[in-house]
Amino acid sequence: MNSPSQFNPHGRQETQARQQSQRPPAQEFMAVEDLLRHDAAQTPVPPNVAGRLRESLAREPRPAASWWRRLLPGGK
Repeated sequence: MNSPSQFNPHGRQETQARQQSQRPPAQEFMAVEDLLRHDAAQTPVPPNVAGRLRESLAREPRPAASWWRRLLPGGK
């Protein structure tokens, strides 16, 4: 036979209430970019990944000057 504790609705409600109180509050984001910014702020970048990214960016060529800087005198 089933034990009476399996049918106790109060025990189940207490368990659900305890689980909900341990969860962080839900957040809504207006755009996907907001979600990604929030996640990036919460997630630390491992040092070896940050170093590799820094090295990779250093090897990238610099973008050419914009057309209006080339046409105007003193443009670099």
